[in-house]
Amino acid sequence: SSIDFLGAAPLTFSPPADADGSFVRGFSPPFQVAAIATQYICQVHDVGTTLRHVVAAEQVYSTASYGPYVHHVLVHACGADLDAVTDMDLRQDAAFPCQKTSLSSKGTSPSGTGACTSILYGGAVGGDPFVLPEEAGLLLGGEVRYIVVEAHLDNPALHTGANISDIVRFHTASTL
Repeated sequence: SSIDFLGAAPLTFSPPADADGSFVRGFSPPFQVAAIATQYICQVHDVGTTLRHVVAAEQVYSTASYGPYVHHVLVHACGADLDAVTDMDLRQDAAFPCQKTSLSSKGTSPSGTGACTSILYGGAVGGDPFVLPEEAGLLLGGEVRYIVVEAHLDNPALHTGANISDIVRFHTASTL
């Protein structure tokens, strides 16, 4: 038996009133799922130096869009030093197994290691948007110029060919 605590109808999400921008991050070019049972895939993104606050985040993938492959995602805040981030074997040019140099490796989450010291977002299929209280925000730009999008891929049937791209949409406010 099961109990549905969330209700049958999905919630309609509207960004907070102070959100004056948004951007989507994931894997570009798309990452092609390999015949590997579990992988941790990462890609570094430059979010620039303009200071702004993340006021909400929402997943933009679903079971329908990426099949059963994306188990959960994390977005890491990794400072302003690209060399420190790439020294962790994390790449900006493409999605790749986290902190590994081989596409056939499992990957290792950068959580709490090296330049990646905090989490901006965490989510899983079916999760609700993450909305901060109106008096709060997570700082991007300046000292948090680089973020790493990480997806845990679960593929026990060893399928191939699915492409994973967009993961999360951040809503930002330019007024801190």
